[in-house]
Amino acid sequence: MFDEDEVIARCKERIKAGDANAAMMLGCQYNNPNSSLRQDSRKAMDLWLKAAALGSAQAHYLVGNTYMNEKGINRNMDKVVTHYRLAAIGGREKARHNLGCLEYGFGNVDSTYL
Repeated sequence: MFDEDEVIARCKERIKAGDANAAMMLGCQYNNPNSSLRQDSRKAMDLWLKAAALGSAQAHYLVGNTYMNEKGINRNMDKVVTHYRLAAIGGREKARHNLGCLEYGFGNVDSTYL
């Protein structure tokens, strides 16, 4: 069994090799208050965006959630919908659910983004 520092070091090595899951996981560590890493939401988002660009549906979902949870002027619903849509296409059921909720909220009960 590996300790957390070893897992983090291995993730960093895998990211250099273009591993989307490693980038997504390391982003989660930067977002986790119980991690040995200092919490850094900007670094987490950067890693999730990298993982999303590499094709991680889970990373698209996390990016969508992050944009959705922004307050006021920083909230970008186009980015929320885009990332949820890509996550849903990648098989993330919660993203598909969230898209349905957004559609309902937008008053589009007869259409979907998919």
